[in-house]
Amino acid sequence: MQIKKYSGELVPFNGESLRHSLSRSGANADQVNQVYDKVLNEIYDGISTRELYQLAFDTLKTVRNSYAARYSLKKALRELGPEGFYFEKYIAHLLRSIGYESTT
Repeated sequence: MQIKKYSGELVPFNGESLRHSLSRSGANADQVNQVYDKVLNEIYDGISTRELYQLAFDTLKTVRNSYAARYSLKKALRELGPEGFYFEKYIAHLLRSIGYESTT
């Protein structure tokens, strides 16, 4: 099965990549498998990465809203555009001020 990237390039669907991104949302293994199975039943050859993301997000939201919010964080930062850089720097500064290491 092929996935259409934003650039228009078609790449093979990578199920492990989807599982990994779902697990980073905080969902446990059973929840990840539940969402993955539902998404897998709905995707089709040539689906765009945007559609795949939205499908995964909507399905994850039915499991737990906080997982969906965490899952969408990267997309939200990307949608900030150039202004997102300043937000990243601000958060990095906050984290450093309480003892964490960060890079931007």
